[in-house]
Formats: sequence, C-alpha cells, structure tokens
Amino acid sequence: MRLTSCILPASLALAALVPTAALASESKNPFYFKVGARILRDGGSADFAGRNGYGLGIGYDLGNVTSPIGRGAFSAEIDWFRNSGNGNRLDSLNAFLNLRIPIISANGQQNSYYGAGIGLAFLRADVGGVATGTGGGGTGTQTLISRAAGDPGTQGREFSKTNIAFQIFAGYNFTEKTFAEIGYRFSGKVEGRNVDGLHLTFGFRF
Repeated sequence: MRLTSCILPASLALAALVPTAALASESKNPFYFKVGARILRDGGSADFAGRNGYGLGIGYDLGNVTSPIGRGAFSAEIDWFRNSGNGNRLDSLNAFLNLRIPIISANGQQNSYYGAGIGLAFLRADVGGVATGTGGGGTGTQTLISRAAGDPGTQGREFSKTNIAFQIFAGYNFTEKTFAEIGYRFSGKVEGRNVDGLHLTFGFRF
C-alpha cells in the first residue's frame, strides 16, 4: 500500500479523535509546521533502515481545557517520518490528538510545557536491500537479514500495518511563533520491525 493512500484515512482518524465540543482556538497563530528527526530505539530496525530518520508535520491548536493537573491546550496533528538505509525504508504517517500543559515558572512565564498524545500510526516497511549488523538480538536478527537479503519472496515488497500510537513530550516556546520539542513515541511494529523512537522537532506557528 502506497503511503499517499494513507493520507485520507489519517485525516478521517484525526477528525474522529477531535472532540466535537472542542473550543475554538485562542491562539493568534493556531496553525503550526514542524520538521525534525526520529531516532529508532530497536537495534534490528536500525540495522534494517538506519537509526536516524527525518520527518515533517502540520497541526492546529484546538483550544484550551482545564484538567486536574492544570490548564492545557488540545491540538490536532498529522506528521510523517522516514528512516532510510541499506536500500530499505520504514515510513510512518501519524494522526494525533495532543494535550500540552504549560509549566509556570517562578516569574509567571509559561515558555516550557509537557504533554501527551494518542492517535493512529500508519506504518510501512519497504524491503529492498541488505541489512548489516547483529540487530536487536536473538531470533529477530536472523529474520531481518533473511528477508532483506536472501528471501526472494519478500525482497522488493512493501508491508503495511495500522497501530494505535502514543507519545509523551516536552517543549519550549522560544517566541510566540517558534518552538522546539523532544519526545518519545510508541508506534508499534510493522512486519516485525519496531518503529518506536525518540523524536526531536523544531516548529513554526502561523
């Protein structure tokens, strides 16, 4: 399944996640765009398609909400990340509903924040090259190498899967329009390859 064919399902999934009673955005710059990197945790997946990947995304601030742990803001977000190496690729198209909680400093500023999100991850593995290294240990290594290098039934093929995904993150607003985030995302596996990893992004609000 081509990654572009997941865009409509991702959009519909995101719409389903957004509460129908969501408040109108109170931000002067409700849209945001971000670019960044993904660092895969699993050694076998890193051997398959490289540990370091890249991605981009777009989101919209839905509005503020008061929770037991403080006042926060919901946002809806769609992003895409890719790891590519050894002729193989791991792609993920993600739709998330996030909640960001500001951290109020001693002087009353709210530049820092933390949050979490839930959504769907549309994963794809493209098998086309030779994986190197020992991988994530045990039986997973042998499966990885045989599929990438020696199994004509899987080499050159694509595998896809849709998983429920979660993320936790922390961020900092440099200005009203620029911010950076670091977080960890739990996206699950596609064809035995774990796509969980650390995400580092820089964003711009408009």
